[in-house]
Amino acid sequence: MTDTNFQSVRLISLEEDAFDVPEEVVMLSGVVKRVLEEQRDGPIPLLKVKSATLTKILEFCHHYRQDPMNEIEKVSENFNSFSLFLTFPLCFSLSFSL
Repeated sequence: MTDTNFQSVRLISLEEDAFDVPEEVVMLSGVVKRVLEEQRDGPIPLLKVKSATLTKILEFCHHYRQDPMNEIEKVSENFNSFSLFLTFPLCFSLSFSL
């Protein structure tokens, strides 16, 4: 994203990797939204979320910020192609994007 007219939020993963994300994108996350309501200064540590998982969550947020979700009618046939190593952390971190 090349837009420079946005406020950025810095998220810190379990491995202490920093992710600078537009505020409008991270506001799709219920967890980050609640934290921002209480704390507006400094980075937000997400101590239980690994960098790889956070990357996927942020990809989800970026995509659905631009193209809002429709109601899911059935489970995607592509779900079976997910790596088991990503499925559990994504499910564990589900509350991040609610």
